[in-house]
Amino acid sequence: MKIELSISSKFKYKFGHFCISKYIIYLVIRINNRISDTFEYAQNVQKDFKQATDGTDEVKEFSKHIITGIERTSSEINGAATGVDSVTELVASFGDKLDKLNLRMSKRSIIICDIIDFLQQIENLLTDSLKKK
Repeated sequence: MKIELSISSKFKYKFGHFCISKYIIYLVIRINNRISDTFEYAQNVQKDFKQATDGTDEVKEFSKHIITGIERTSSEINGAATGVDSVTELVASFGDKLDKLNLRMSKRSIIICDIIDFLQQIENLLTDSLKKK
C-alpha cells in the first residue's frame, strides 16, 4: 500500500519550521513505500521459488516413472536374453544330436554298401557258376 504526500510551496513558506518535519514525514512515507515494494517483490520471489519447487517435484515424480519403465524394460530384456540362451542351448543340443545321427547313418550306409557289394559278389558267383554248368 503506497501512501502519497504532496507538499505545496505555499505550505513551505507559510509554516517554515514545519517544512522540515513534513519533509521527514515525506521521507518516511517514501521509505515505507520502498519497504512495501520490497516486501511485495520478496513475496513474488517466494512464489517463484514455490513454483520452481513444485516444478522440481513434478520432474522428480516423472523421473521416477521413467526409471520404473527402464527397470521394467531391462527386466523384460533380461528375460528375453534368458529365453534366447535357452533356445541357443536347445539348438546346440539338437545340432549335437544331428551330428551323432549323421555319424550313425554314415556307418549304417557303409554297412549297407558292404552288404550290397557282398550280395553283388554272391550274385556274380551264382551267375558264373550257372554259366559253367
